[in-house]
Amino acid sequence: MQWQTSTRNTEYDILSFGPSRSDEVAQTWNSGLVQINLTGRFFNNAGGAQFRLPDGTTITFDNDQTAQAFVLLHELAHQTHVILSEGLEGVAAKQQEGFNNQFILDNCFDNREYHK
Repeated sequence: MQWQTSTRNTEYDILSFGPSRSDEVAQTWNSGLVQINLTGRFFNNAGGAQFRLPDGTTITFDNDQTAQAFVLLHELAHQTHVILSEGLEGVAAKQQEGFNNQFILDNCFDNREYHK
């Protein structure tokens, strides 16, 4: 399967996205590169990070490890083309991110692990 080959060769980088992007947690550039923001919420109070949903509300996870698992599953879903790319920026990107987050929640998490 194609996704098995792409995930086997994936490189995970940890780097700072810079001060203007400190609210971003991670990004998948292509099937071979995932970047985690060193200065973002993945390493700094991940459990307090808010994740957008399609209806405009946000969810927060009850602990850092669950939030980190959510981020990694979200990026894995991009790599395997289970969810669509959010694009670079703008309203459409934010809305797609919400749909993608909802998909990960519905398929990977119990609603007792997070709150709105």
